[in-house]
Amino acid sequence: MKSYLCFLLFIFPALLVAEDAGKRKSDSLRIYRTPSITVSTSRANVTNSPVPYSEITKSEIKETYTTQDLPQILSQLPSILTFSENGNFIGYTNMSLRGFDQRRIAVMVNGIPQNDPEDHNFYWINMSDFASTLGNIQVQRGAGLSSYGPAAIGGSILLSTVNYAEFKGVNISSGIGFQEYGGPNSRTEQISNRYAIEYSSGLVDNYAFYAKLGRINSFGYREQSFANLNSYFFSAMRFDGNLTTQLNIFGGSQYDGLAYNGLPKSYVKDPELRRTNYSYFSYDREDGQTINWTTTRRRQEVENFSQPQMELLNDWQISDKLAFKSAIFLKMGDGYFDYDGTGWTDANSFRLTPENGFIDAPDPQNPIIRANVSNKYGGWIPRLEYVNEFGKMMVGAEIRIHRSEHWGKINFAENLPENYDPDYKFYSYNGVRNIYSAFASQQFEFTDKFTILLEGQLVNHLYAIENERAGKVFSEYQLIDGGTVGNGDRLFEVNYTFLNPRVGFNFNIDETQRTYFSAAHTSREPRMRNLYAASDSWDGAVPLFQKVKIDSVTNAYDFSNPLIKPEQMLNFELGWAYATANYSFNVNGYWMEYFDELVKSGQLDVFGAPVDGNAPKTRHYGVELMGSARFFDDEKIGSLQLSANGTYSKNLIVDYGFATYQGELVQLEGNSIAGFPDMMANMRLTYSIGDLFTSLHLRYVGEFRTDNFGDMLVSDPRIKAHLGGSYYADNVVDAYTILNADFGYTFRNIPAVNSLRLHLQINNITNELYAASGIGREFFPAAGRSFFLGFELGL
Repeated sequence: MKSYLCFLLFIFPALLVAEDAGKRKSDSLRIYRTPSITVSTSRANVTNSPVPYSEITKSEIKETYTTQDLPQILSQLPSILTFSENGNFIGYTNMSLRGFDQRRIAVMVNGIPQNDPEDHNFYWINMSDFASTLGNIQVQRGAGLSSYGPAAIGGSILLSTVNYAEFKGVNISSGIGFQEYGGPNSRTEQISNRYAIEYSSGLVDNYAFYAKLGRINSFGYREQSFANLNSYFFSAMRFDGNLTTQLNIFGGSQYDGLAYNGLPKSYVKDPELRRTNYSYFSYDREDGQTINWTTTRRRQEVENFSQPQMELLNDWQISDKLAFKSAIFLKMGDGYFDYDGTGWTDANSFRLTPENGFIDAPDPQNPIIRANVSNKYGGWIPRLEYVNEFGKMMVGAEIRIHRSEHWGKINFAENLPENYDPDYKFYSYNGVRNIYSAFASQQFEFTDKFTILLEGQLVNHLYAIENERAGKVFSEYQLIDGGTVGNGDRLFEVNYTFLNPRVGFNFNIDETQRTYFSAAHTSREPRMRNLYAASDSWDGAVPLFQKVKIDSVTNAYDFSNPLIKPEQMLNFELGWAYATANYSFNVNGYWMEYFDELVKSGQLDVFGAPVDGNAPKTRHYGVELMGSARFFDDEKIGSLQLSANGTYSKNLIVDYGFATYQGELVQLEGNSIAGFPDMMANMRLTYSIGDLFTSLHLRYVGEFRTDNFGDMLVSDPRIKAHLGGSYYADNVVDAYTILNADFGYTFRNIPAVNSLRLHLQINNITNELYAASGIGREFFPAAGRSFFLGFELGL
């Protein structure tokens, strides 16, 4: 009952007020337009888009951004849940939207897909300090308007970089962060800092140039969870009559301490234990609550990665009715992931075997394993837009090519064989991904008030693995038809072909009201690891294809028949919006029927990623409310605004038989899907006058489960037997409420400088000790009260 009262308290003001209109001061009008790939092909607008969406403007980003990863900025929007592995949202931050993790959220930068083609994930740590380079963020919920790129299941995040042709100058920014620590040794310590320098030429003849360098350092809230993050962004634009060309080169490097395992729930409220960083822990297998084993993460467990990328964007306005738009991109990533192999590996794990030249090799002791990945990823997305007698038509194509190299070696160990080669790779393989699609849309503008949108995409995905080695020896697999495969050649090649249609309408009732509806079918191919986790082959992973046993140790495979099925979703959206100059309100209802959803099993693989399994049918449905009000806006007394949003949803398993290790099938229908609450709400109160800005942000997140077992975790003995030594008795992340604040003041007319802006941010003002998320038995505590003081000098 308390949770429902909190939810109603948070969302009640939204029932009286509204969100889009009158909420924000408009950014400057653009005279020189940057290439608008996202504007015309994927972005929603308030007059004719039949999808629910929210936006964050450049000015809003500037008012609240300090060092935090982008998902923390997005968490103020409806239906978004975030958590940080290291606790302070600098480094590995994860998010979900409408109950779907970020593998099912399409992320675009200037219309270019960002999700990893093999893993589907988007690693926000690779985009440190990117928020300061953005001009706009749009989040579309549900299938959205993305006609290409990764499948948008939970939604799409469209990031548009700043239009730097509008301004010129040099900005220097810096700041330091402080963290409060509780317990017997309570104290406040410096925990982070940020440095950045930014240059914009403005428009020089028909050119514009931009450059930014930045660095963020954090010790992390949890022990040994530091992050050293460098970033850069270089860009040049040329304006030629009806042709605009923009070249962007950006990226950065990261060096961080691993913290991907959570902690026992009993640690969450303890001001000291909640900062520990275990690589493993277990409970007593009988009560699931008494901790009987812990392993502290070693300081050598680190990650180092860099992925520069290049974008070439072109807009060609051929005529008043015809435009051609093109995006060419290239990314090249390389890095490693060092983790502890103590206690669960031996000589056989590392392929220290006779066939690899090791006779009677001892078991390496205290090994640190290095998993390395290198990738090259490029593509071309051309589009034609034509204004016809019915409205606007768009046709386009997508070509994306991805190649990767994966290998693992012992980076350090004791008791290695004599004359051991430190560069010996105990596993290696190459990944292959090709994506080709054609897409088209037609917007029918029957009147100024009524529009219908028809869209369709035909897409083909190819997966392959080749050159797999177990040590020095090429892997070989027997086929069901009696042949063999491997030996340095392509191990398998799997194709998925999908047709994804979408239809929607928007009706502008009058100048203040509109209603919309959309229906979409979306398909999503499995990840590479769902077909074969080849990086775990040394730990017992095998290809997940149809197989038959030949003998006690040998299987024959049918590599044309993968066990994991692609996901399919039907998404229905219905909404109504009201907006005036000072008030607005929006209500959106959604219903998502999901077939063969890959749901979390409550366990992690060796890289800390959740282990998935197909659920034949799940259902996600809910209501999203958004609103804002501008109570007054006067030059003498300032401006006072209130915005709020809330989500009430259900994310349920309709049909899923969970197979236990004992060969029993446990039916989980009716259980909530792990990882997302039924209720969430945000409220922001903002007051500004002249160059003074103040804002309070209140956030409520209801309780949710860390697995799909629900109450069966403690009531069904089959679940307990399945988990065995990994048994735990608590799978509930408790509800929490947090309060944050931002204060800013800009000094102007200072000799020798244009402006000086000071920014104070206070996070978790009430010092709430809570877990932001959890997976299975592992809970991720969020940091207590922290402060950040920054300045920005405009020259």
